[in-house]
Amino acid sequence: MSHRMWLGTFVVAFMTSGPCVADLRPYVFVDGGIADPDLNGIEAHYERMKDEASNAGGNGKIDTDDTSGAFAIGVGIQPYRHFAMEVGYYDFGSYDIEGAGQYLRGERQMSASGDTRTTIDGWGAQGIFIMPLSERFTVQLGAGAAWLDTRIEGQYTQSATTRAGTQTRQNDIDKTMHDTVALLGLGARYRITSSVQLRVDYRYFGGVGQYTDEHGSEVQLVTAGVSYHF
Repeated sequence: MSHRMWLGTFVVAFMTSGPCVADLRPYVFVDGGIADPDLNGIEAHYERMKDEASNAGGNGKIDTDDTSGAFAIGVGIQPYRHFAMEVGYYDFGSYDIEGAGQYLRGERQMSASGDTRTTIDGWGAQGIFIMPLSERFTVQLGAGAAWLDTRIEGQYTQSATTRAGTQTRQNDIDKTMHDTVALLGLGARYRITSSVQLRVDYRYFGGVGQYTDEHGSEVQLVTAGVSYHF
């Protein structure tokens, strides 16, 4: 069974199961914020290109756009006063990395350049432990798992120029990785009415998009949003 089919079964099961206590509280939520990935494997590729140019007496540069707007939308259920479960869809946005380097090798002018766009999205499920601090304000700790797709698209071009002309080699990158990762969260809730709550969250997703065997990565997500409790 694929992770998406498993997740759909999970949603139906906990949304249609009988209440554990009389005040069962299903709810929906929408969050928006900023995602910050640590895509070490991709950055290491461009660092090697830059270092090769610098070590040969040339120059290299890297431009990285490593934060993006993100959002989450999902459903939850609170069978107990101190415990809830949530399932959500997460869109972490897209991230661009560009790099270039050039140097002389004998009579040849060597150059290399590349650009990569990475997008991440997927689903997550977590159990949430609720600690009331007052009648309206609570803090929450969450733990669970997420099933994420990391898509990498880009080009990498190398060229050598001599008096006889220029030779160019280009590689296209188009790769999608499917990862099951840990999901950890810390948040706070403020109840405006019996049905509406404001929410802020920090979530950590570990082990995202292992672009090479040597480099794993992670995504940190900070959001603010609102939930409606039925």
